Amino acid sequence: MIRRALIYLRNFIIAVILLVIAYLLWVVVINLNDQPPSETVIEFERVWHSKPKVADEDNGYLYFLGLDSPQHIDPLEIGIARSKWILEMNGASIDMGTDFPQQFDRLDESFSPELRAVFDQCKTIDHKCIALINENKSAIEKWFSENNWVLDRYQKLISHTAWQETPIENINMPLPRYALPIYLQELSYINLITQADRTSSEELIGMLGKDLTFWRNALANNDTIISKMISSAAIRNHFQWINFIFLNLKDEKEIMSRYADQLAPFNKQELSMRDSYIGEWFFIKNAYAYAAVKESMQGEGKSRYLFKFAYQEQDSCNRHAELLNQLINIVDVDIKDFETSIKQLDDKQFEKKSLIERYLSPYNFTGRVLGDLISIKPYASYSARVKDLEGARRALLTSMKLSINQEVDFTDDLFLNPYNHQPLQHNKEKRTISFTGLGQSGDRNIYQYNY
Repeated sequence: MIRRALIYLRNFIIAVILLVIAYLLWVVVINLNDQPPSETVIEFERVWHSKPKVADEDNGYLYFLGLDSPQHIDPLEIGIARSKWILEMNGASIDMGTDFPQQFDRLDESFSPELRAVFDQCKTIDHKCIALINENKSAIEKWFSENNWVLDRYQKLISHTAWQETPIENINMPLPRYALPIYLQELSYINLITQADRTSSEELIGMLGKDLTFWRNALANNDTIISKMISSAAIRNHFQWINFIFLNLKDEKEIMSRYADQLAPFNKQELSMRDSYIGEWFFIKNAYAYAAVKESMQGEGKSRYLFKFAYQEQDSCNRHAELLNQLINIVDVDIKDFETSIKQLDDKQFEKKSLIERYLSPYNFTGRVLGDLISIKPYASYSARVKDLEGARRALLTSMKLSINQEVDFTDDLFLNPYNHQPLQHNKEKRTISFTGLGQSGDRNIYQYNY
């Protein structure tokens, strides 16, 4: 009896081993061939590579790329050199943590104690920020008189008429200092607050219009999510700064009226995330390629074999492209339909399978498991942050109209929440107009302007 049981056990173990071997052979066989590029991938490639070339001297991105260069070096010269280096390194093997060939000191290391305190406080643009600027006006003016080149550099940046990014396709590539233009914008407005009573209406309108025009143009032409977020942040900050500048001007009625005429609604291209999501796909595509090479050649244990025998790079790229394309179709709608559209957004609508289902259908097992780790909802929040700019614009425009005692029809579409067509939040006691966006949480999601 025992002997017969042992024979059954032996046969069972052999059968299991043979099944496992057969399964592994099946996995290897069905993963012998990758997929061809999908139609969506072909379209993404076409969009990415078909943009007309922008002249270097017109391209604000190249100037931005060298923005951290010291006073005696032209940022455009550094930007062009870095752009060429990026293109050379895109197809090269470089180590994680590699930096640009030329590195420079941080600008804020030269701040005076007073300017440092103001700069840190004004990360949030509010009454406390303005009060601290006025308290330290003399010290701030002294620093800018000695470092006027900083203001000049920002003015030269926003004088550019185009924005075309150099594609960073190597995931080990260093990123430009995206926060630097935001810092320079803040310094520019801190200086403007100290000089506002000595600045003519023409100069003020010109400076404000120049700033907004540059960042709206960048917003319309950004090719990456991070640069799109920087442009939208610069525009949000612009709205906050001018709200307080206008509140402190004596002849605000004329200036506000003229500036309000420049606050045109954001257009479809400005609010679209399509090009930025295509840029994101290119980054992920290169991440897939990097992972395939590194793990299949240098990976340890199970990881190495999963990438070597159960990973299809092109199929993974195809699937990620389809996911982003579905997202584009959901979020790149008319702003009046946006809130309804993103409420449909649930990870369940994008194909995901359980681990058991993956084992039963193991084609590109590794790539599909990795794909399931990517949540689509953060991508949607980026779209919402950009769309929120239209609501912020309407709230600012409404506050400006009220400031100069112009009549506001709160039933007019111009002054309604662009998402739900309800009136903007109006606090008559605190004299504020507010818009609550969809892109962030807490106080950061509230765009409030005083009048």
